[in-house]
Amino acid sequence: MRTQLLAALKEADDYISGQELCEHFGVSRTAIWKAVKQLKEAGYVIEAVQNKGYKIVSTPDCLNTAELESIRKTKWAGREIFYFDTIDSTNTKAKQLAEEGVKELLVVAQDTSIYGRDIYGKPMLHELLKKLCAVEGIEWIKLLYCYAETLTDETIQAMAEEDKICKYIDIPIQHGSDTVLKRMGRRSSRKLITDKIAALRKAMPDICIRTTIITGFPGETEEEFEELADFVKELRFDKLGVFTYSPEEGTPAAEMKDQIDERVKEERKDYIMELQKTISAEKCSDMNGKT
Repeated sequence: MRTQLLAALKEADDYISGQELCEHFGVSRTAIWKAVKQLKEAGYVIEAVQNKGYKIVSTPDCLNTAELESIRKTKWAGREIFYFDTIDSTNTKAKQLAEEGVKELLVVAQDTSIYGRDIYGKPMLHELLKKLCAVEGIEWIKLLYCYAETLTDETIQAMAEEDKICKYIDIPIQHGSDTVLKRMGRRSSRKLITDKIAALRKAMPDICIRTTIITGFPGETEEEFEELADFVKELRFDKLGVFTYSPEEGTPAAEMKDQIDERVKEERKDYIMELQKTISAEKCSDMNGKT
């Protein structure tokens, strides 16, 4: 009941009344109340307002929400989206998809690395991956959006051992300066990111690592930008996207002092992209003669 309620609350744009939930799931108000209590114990903040109903205010996953972000509901056109559930139920759905001819699974969440923490009390992504890899008919599994600070050694080991898991990972990084990361509200650090990428490359020398970074975050000094450039040179990402910071109404960063001039943001973005062009060309050259 808990996982079904969570999915319904996440999908809703506003409050859902207890009566609506009871009718939708065919259960009693007591069952709804118990499920809400379990979600709260798992770290979800849920508002209960008389004559309105229930609404999620924040989730455990929002620990990784940066100062520049707001959480919004998104829909992927052309793709069928399934909420994560228990390992067994997710595995059952994967089998159904395989029977329908699906060959590739994309495993993605706000922070995919912590899958299972709300259900089992600890990250269980590695166990989920092993189950999905055993599904007959599924040929490729790709991991997206794994934070360096929550990506476990067990998940890295599973990626290295399982042939069906693509040797590819998308890691949100945003910057290479500790002071900027702190202002962004990130829980990672340059050393933590560097160490985790080293662990990935040690386990899978041919892994493709993709990330995105932001230039021009409020207060970004020349020294901090140079740290970012050195970071990009040092880690030599396989795929790198660069965006200029754009203030978004209602976020703490939009109210910060020392907003960066748009021209400076663009110049810094262009500089990083030129660095990456050189890195990408060298990596492509290294692939000559390989299959």
